[in-house]
Amino acid sequence: TVKHAYFLCSGLVMSYLCYEWDILYLFPPILTTYALLKFIGPGPKVSLAVFLSSMAHLLYFYWVYDNEKEAASYGIRWPDTAGCVNVLRLTSLAWDCSDGCMPVGKRNADQKKFALAKVPSLLEIFSHNFFFGTNFIGPHMNMATYLKLANNKLFPEENGGIPQSSLVAAGRAILQGLILLGIRFGFEDIFSTRYILSEDFENHFFPTRILYMLCWYLTTMMMYTLAWNFAEAACTITGLSYSGTDEKDQPMWDGCKQVNLITFYTCGTIADTLSSFNNATHLFVKRYVFKRLAFLGNRTLSFYLSVVFVTVWHGLRFGYVWLFLLCEIPALIQEDQMIRVLKNLTGIYSPSSLSPGKRIPLRCLQAIYANVALTYGYSGFAILDVQEFWKVVKSMYAYFHIILFTWWLVYLTMIPGKLKKLPTEKKD
Repeated sequence: TVKHAYFLCSGLVMSYLCYEWDILYLFPPILTTYALLKFIGPGPKVSLAVFLSSMAHLLYFYWVYDNEKEAASYGIRWPDTAGCVNVLRLTSLAWDCSDGCMPVGKRNADQKKFALAKVPSLLEIFSHNFFFGTNFIGPHMNMATYLKLANNKLFPEENGGIPQSSLVAAGRAILQGLILLGIRFGFEDIFSTRYILSEDFENHFFPTRILYMLCWYLTTMMMYTLAWNFAEAACTITGLSYSGTDEKDQPMWDGCKQVNLITFYTCGTIADTLSSFNNATHLFVKRYVFKRLAFLGNRTLSFYLSVVFVTVWHGLRFGYVWLFLLCEIPALIQEDQMIRVLKNLTGIYSPSSLSPGKRIPLRCLQAIYANVALTYGYSGFAILDVQEFWKVVKSMYAYFHIILFTWWLVYLTMIPGKLKKLPTEKKD
């Protein structure tokens, strides 16, 4: 009880410093969820009711804030941060309580790990939602893991508490965050949204504009990666990031890792880039949206509905539709088709089988293409005002959609039926 009270009070104080009395808007969905679980009882219908009510609450305040005069500017607004996290917390809580009512033999691996045998107390739910390490920008964590931490059951008994290596892991995350913070503010005025919207930017040579926007995308994304590193550090210091031990029996601290910086900034494909950050949210969507849609009997439909959820969960602006539905999904489809064609033409199924002289240039080309494609989509995510956003798209001549349509014209008219059947690759 003392730990829960501490986590709740510290989280409320920090939330108040960010949102002032707007933090009270976070209370109704928490109270609604508790009432549904306590007085009606866990189950699929109640879980769906929790999801729909918390999403309706979030979307209503998106609409309210988006219609304010200052809506076009990016600021710290509770719906965009704590409000988003709140939906994930409450939805997973409802489903975990529902899974706890299932026979153990019918549960999958995730359900066995996170299922709750009883509905947590109101204090536990509030402290879980306002836990200071994850309340603002994630990562999402399940109630089961949080309760193990609060009840001193997350670590092996012989450790006698949080392993000391947590300090080293947290220090590493803080150092990475500080480095990103320095780079971000060092280049903030050099690669700025304000300059992209200026007349002077449109006068530059087209390749120069693309290169500038690529640098702008990489530095602007550091706002998220540095915040995730600081959140990871907070979770690691408290012990929440503990995820077991490795083959050398050393503690691992990647349970709350939101971004793999090396992969994010060096990987060679769009799919690898997208899977290297916001990891906890991806896992939530996989466990509580995609897999819960299994009753549809169609994995493709479940996938697209999951992407629609992610789009709406981010906000009601067109820029989110642009990024997730009109750019990322077509880009992933095109990338998969291009890889299939290249494998057929070269007979090489894995780049690792190439010599360094061929593999390195290929990986560089892949990385450049992936980042240029993501830069194009990210413009809608970062520039919320529709008029300003379309101005940027026009200055880029909608280059990536032209590439997509040209590729599909060639692919659909010339390639079908000419590809060999490739070895099946298992994808998560």
